[in-house]
Amino acid sequence: MNEEELEALLLLAIAHIEMRHSLRQHQLKLQDSKNSDAMKNLVKAAGSVAGMFPGGSLIGTLGSLPFKVSAGRHTSISGFDEDFDKEADALAALYFDLYHESRDNLRTLIQKMQLAQLTEHLHPELGDGKKEFHFNDRIKRLEDTKFLYFSDQNSFVFKKKNRLPVQMDLIYQSINKNESKLILFINDRSLLPDFSKANGNGTISILVQDKNGTQEFKLLEKFTTKDLWGARLTFEASGENKQRFIRDTERVSLELTIPGKIGDRREEQIVDQLMFVKGKLGY
Repeated sequence: MNEEELEALLLLAIAHIEMRHSLRQHQLKLQDSKNSDAMKNLVKAAGSVAGMFPGGSLIGTLGSLPFKVSAGRHTSISGFDEDFDKEADALAALYFDLYHESRDNLRTLIQKMQLAQLTEHLHPELGDGKKEFHFNDRIKRLEDTKFLYFSDQNSFVFKKKNRLPVQMDLIYQSINKNESKLILFINDRSLLPDFSKANGNGTISILVQDKNGTQEFKLLEKFTTKDLWGARLTFEASGENKQRFIRDTERVSLELTIPGKIGDRREEQIVDQLMFVKGKLGY
């Protein structure tokens, strides 16, 4: 293993820790087994407390716990849900795009990891005999995914009377085939629309207006990472123009919608709408 492959390995490990994958995977297990809401809240609370430790000491400890997903979910050699591996891969690939000439060493590392998984599948006596082998499309996704990393000029502010202003930062957009994801951070998670207004049947979306028009993205709640104050959110494009990167964004609207009533001309009804305009908070 050369230095860049080692760097890639460390990047994947840091990405899993940063995005709370062990905690979120444990929460998925609780959902699958239909455990009590109290246990789910405990996992969320642990993630919030972990956000108090900048060095990640607590979250690193929790990340080493041997949480397992249900039998219905495919896991990789890392032991994580495949979607979480893809999320970590994307972050590592973006890093290599920014700081290296190519993603070759990241690709080589993942190939070695999958080869080790294949070896264990073919020779179970070499492993613990508990892993299910499922060869996924990680390499193909790694090669095909394109990124747009946003500069610090892509910050937006929401202001409302009688409450502190909130800042939203666009981090990056990734496009792979017919899939387009937008990752952003808001510094006050309490701003997220209240699902109780929609009787738990709502959808959180953002509408991004740029020089080419408006593009809608819907929240992928599975990938939400919250700390003590803010939240890192992942949205996926819906409708047309999924292959288009957003450029020169002018404003962003965060919406909570519910399905329209029978006979309503609109497919969805807006329950809550928050408008962010370009700008930064002065700390």
